[in-house]
Amino acid sequence: MTMNLLAVKFRQQYGLRLFTMGGLIAFCVVTGVHLFAVDQARAVYVHALAGIAAAPLLTL
Repeated sequence: MTMNLLAVKFRQQYGLRLFTMGGLIAFCVVTGVHLFAVDQARAVYVHALAGIAAAPLLTL
């Protein structure tokens, strides 16, 4: 819930374009990091980060 409130506040203050571009860049970076996850614990952690990074893309 905290991430959702931060996302709404950021989107209201800085605009939808900057919000979605930041989310898209973060998602691409996390996807690239996923290639280097060698064990299951790191893969789960990176997958959780990918979910957080994909949250701004739901507004589209």
